[in-house]
Amino acid sequence: MSPTKLSVWQKLTEVHVNPTNGKCTTLPLLNLRNQYTRNFHLAWLGFWVAFLSWFAFSPLIPEAVKSDLKLTNAQIGNSNIVSLLSTLFVRVVVGPLVDRYGPRRVMAGILVLGAIPSGLAGTIKNANGLYIVRFFIGILGGTFVPNQAWTSAFFDTGVVGRANALSGGWGNSGGGFTFFIMLAVYDRLIKDGLSQHVAWRAAFAIVPVPILLATAAAMLVLGTDHPLGRWEERHVNLVELQAEPIGRIDGVNEQDTPFAGLDIGSKERPVNVSVDIMQGPISSRGLTMDVATRAVLSPLIWLPSLAYLTTFGFELAVDANLSNILYGIYTSPSFGQTKAGYIAAVYGVQNVYSRPLGGYLGDLIYRRFGATGKKYLTLGLGILQGFLSIALGVYIDRRKDPPRFDDQPISAMWLMLSPKFGLGFVLNRTLMRHFSLMIVQTGIVGGMGNLGGVLFALIFRMQPTPPGKEFWISGIFAIPSDNSSSDEDILSSPPSPYSSNSSLDGELQQSEDREEDRTLPESFPPVPADKTPNKPADSDLQTPDKWVHRNPDLIRLTGKHPFNAEAPLSQLFDAGFLTPSHLHFVRNHGAVPRMDATTLRSWTIQVHGLIANPRSFSLQDLRAHFEVVTLPVTLVCAGNRRKEQNILRKSLGFDWGSAGVSTALWTDVYLADILAFVQPLRGRAKHVIFEGADSLPNGPYGTSQRLSWAASRDRGMLIAWAMNGRALEPDHGFPVRLIIPGQIGGRSVKWLKDIEISEKESSHYLHYFDNRVLPTQLSPEQARAEKHWWYDPSYIIKYAPSVSLLKEIFTQVQVN
Repeated sequence: MSPTKLSVWQKLTEVHVNPTNGKCTTLPLLNLRNQYTRNFHLAWLGFWVAFLSWFAFSPLIPEAVKSDLKLTNAQIGNSNIVSLLSTLFVRVVVGPLVDRYGPRRVMAGILVLGAIPSGLAGTIKNANGLYIVRFFIGILGGTFVPNQAWTSAFFDTGVVGRANALSGGWGNSGGGFTFFIMLAVYDRLIKDGLSQHVAWRAAFAIVPVPILLATAAAMLVLGTDHPLGRWEERHVNLVELQAEPIGRIDGVNEQDTPFAGLDIGSKERPVNVSVDIMQGPISSRGLTMDVATRAVLSPLIWLPSLAYLTTFGFELAVDANLSNILYGIYTSPSFGQTKAGYIAAVYGVQNVYSRPLGGYLGDLIYRRFGATGKKYLTLGLGILQGFLSIALGVYIDRRKDPPRFDDQPISAMWLMLSPKFGLGFVLNRTLMRHFSLMIVQTGIVGGMGNLGGVLFALIFRMQPTPPGKEFWISGIFAIPSDNSSSDEDILSSPPSPYSSNSSLDGELQQSEDREEDRTLPESFPPVPADKTPNKPADSDLQTPDKWVHRNPDLIRLTGKHPFNAEAPLSQLFDAGFLTPSHLHFVRNHGAVPRMDATTLRSWTIQVHGLIANPRSFSLQDLRAHFEVVTLPVTLVCAGNRRKEQNILRKSLGFDWGSAGVSTALWTDVYLADILAFVQPLRGRAKHVIFEGADSLPNGPYGTSQRLSWAASRDRGMLIAWAMNGRALEPDHGFPVRLIIPGQIGGRSVKWLKDIEISEKESSHYLHYFDNRVLPTQLSPEQARAEKHWWYDPSYIIKYAPSVSLLKEIFTQVQVN
């Protein structure tokens, strides 16, 4: 049952929970009476206050700190680099800590540790002291990792991107607000009669230290680890939660849901729940060396890493240096440290909108063009940033008078803090779904941002002249870095199933290496070994399938061609519960479509008809755009055991034995998610028609499902590209096929090429002239001659026999 469509106000005030994982499906920013909102605000606030110390030196350096400590410009540059180096290290190593202790406790710990060197700022006497204090204060930059992990733990798939963008953006704006706050406090202390030597030191004791400690205490008192309880018990509680029966859906009270006793919102108001019963298997394991290694080696990490290196890295360097640069260029009786700091502050404050805007633009492009569109948007904004930086450098060198807030070129500089910052992490989160992988990769990508800060800070440290040169050098550096990733860096196309490595994109390896296996419950049986031969069978050499590799032990039921076969029962028994690919039954109506490299790379599924967003999905788009799951599904041919039936009375079908049934682990995305994306037109769209790429005498194979069924995740209809951890074999639908649990195998269209949303059901020839049970008084001859019987919907076979039996038993029990 689908949740009721919510208004914007409801999304901002009401708590709606996914009962299968405990995560919030709305973003109730205005309702503090629930743990989801409280933890969201604590997450961004913790990141925000970290900047009050991490960036506190930058606005005070041009006059106060520089003159008091007698610093050179080179020493100021060195201190900026030192403060970023410690953050680089902390962001990389904090991921495992978050996975073990949870983001709440890790962030609180970082704030407490960062408060110690912040309190020691007043003891600095020279440049070396400044280096030491700024190095340890840089620990606070590591709060970004728990910030993102915290919101990811509490918000469900549909809103977590926005939650992360808002939390990261609002937190990052602390870099700009720090300039306003520290300058205001410092100037107030000077007006109250304190000396420059004392005022900047007192500012550290007044602002960062108490705020850091108070925020850490608020996290420990008001925050929670996970929607399901303590961090270390989250996996156990999740298993128990998923074992709970899910009854009423909309309008249930808290005590009627699996969340009885949990703080999910107002007690007086019913809680509407968004249900997603058929979630993919959820990992019960934490971070391991293998998971960390996969995170580091995954090609999916490098585009967002490079994007963050050139954007956030540039932002860090500019935040640290801009005030000092402006002061050095334009200092005058009317332009001092305060004015330079206020101008520089505007740059950082833009994070309030730029990161959320980046996430919004990313999602907007994503809905239309998938991960590829988001990648090109990211690269395009990166190139724009580079050219704007070059233009700014040239402008600074040619202008003699101080800049104003309303200067168009200065406004262009503010635009360099583009929405791209939000895109890098939205793209990364789109591609990586395993939570431990996400934590590690958040640390790596965040660390790359700091590495970029160090690299850009080195450019500023070299003090190139004229002063604008450092900006256009940075711009030149950013442009090629943003263009260094090709399409294959995000998601490379899968190879032919008969290449030297038949795994998919390096992610679907043999069972011991697959992420999907690691996310399966330990109660699942092991994936069986696939023993598909490495050459075609001799009996196929004179047929159109002469290129297909097949198990010679399979029992052929229709001669050499087309290929229809089942395994010897003894081999099935030996294989166990899961059926290996080489023993899975095969039902083909004609020749297997042959894929060459060009066809494979351009393979798309056209989704069209009565929908708001027609588009084509490549395999890469499916994997990047939607939740990827690996689920066990049993397929059964409608003709299974027909041999016994034909002994009693001859039918039109050939003689299937008892092995026309197989169970495998299918890696796929939910058809319902795709339909939700393309938005079928209400009132008109009634059916979903599927068509394969096979070429048959009466047209390609196709069939259809009612839209109400296809659009429901509860029905579990899937678009699959892998079987038992390996790319599909040609006989099983390579490169992509439809999987429909509980229905006969003839509904699971192979070599899927086209999905149409229509008012009418499929008109494909085999949709009508196959998989029907006609009245027993009809002879095979009559059935062939009298076509009208085939068009009667009452004779269609949809459910697999075992499912039909279970439904009948269930109905009888309910009636009795």
